Amino acid sequence: MPLASPRTWVVGETVTAALMNAEIRDQMNALIADVDYVHKTADESVASSTTLQNDNHLLVSVLANSEYEIIVRIAVNGAASSDFKMAWTLPAGCTGQRFSSGPAVSSATSTADTTTRASGLTNSFGTEINYGVFSTGQLSFVEEILYVVTSSTAGTVQMRWAQNASSATATTVVAGSYIVVRRTA
Repeated sequence: MPLASPRTWVVGETVTAALMNAEIRDQMNALIADVDYVHKTADESVASSTTLQNDNHLLVSVLANSEYEIIVRIAVNGAASSDFKMAWTLPAGCTGQRFSSGPAVSSATSTADTTTRASGLTNSFGTEINYGVFSTGQLSFVEEILYVVTSSTAGTVQMRWAQNASSATATTVVAGSYIVVRRTA
């Protein structure tokens, strides 16, 4: 539930503890209720596959006729030659924007001058975006920000991912990766 309009106090009104506590409590409860965190509790690996799969942990439920800001921050490792790609599934009728940032596919190691892939795509949640993976011993960091407007259908927003190029060396989305979801309307 989004924040309520603040109470309009009138001249001469007695501000009681009960009124003030209710105002503060209701607004704080609205803030807390509108933010949720989903943490990846275990590593998840894919080897020899470029077919997108649903992530086992990185998914959130959304209500119909609502708006959300969804931020995903993930750590990935694997063979530098396989790289990593991701997309999203959403309930029918969703619109919005998707912004992405992470190592470019050509990045083989993390250095001060690592090339970063960044883009803003409108209404392209299902489009595969490719990111670089440094190695099995070094984590690559990917961040995507989604602005999602649902229509009359509630459902699940879920991250999908795979290797960009098939490799027998597993690509792993690491435990501790997470989603922050905030209902904005």
